[in-house]
Amino acid sequence: MSDNTERSLAPPLPSTVADLLAHRKSMRTKSLNDEVDDIFVRLWEDPKFRSLFDAIHPSQTVEGSFTADDHAAANMVREYAARNDMPVTTNTKIAAIVFSLRVVSRRFEQSRNQRRTMVKGERVNMNDAAE
Repeated sequence: MSDNTERSLAPPLPSTVADLLAHRKSMRTKSLNDEVDDIFVRLWEDPKFRSLFDAIHPSQTVEGSFTADDHAAANMVREYAARNDMPVTTNTKIAAIVFSLRVVSRRFEQSRNQRRTMVKGERVNMNDAAE
């Protein structure tokens, strides 16, 4: 049998994403952190969203406290999820989304604590600074 005949016996590749997904063997669903990570990246260029993560001292917060800023960001995440058919996040309590946002911000090295301990892009040991 020639190489061309063997190749022509293979089934064609799925032509659409929907067809591709129909062939998936595992039915892995996204976790809350996965969805929040996706939304975090999509919302990052929104100045209002990003400003809610900017403060590293309470006096710099948008809404008056870290907690209030975190809740405002979580509301933006949940609203985005509802508009974009992301059921895991849409149906999740704000407190859980806040927790997830903290996990996700650490993934990108953008948590308040990570940024607070950096000087000129370098992490510093705050104990060494006190000596």
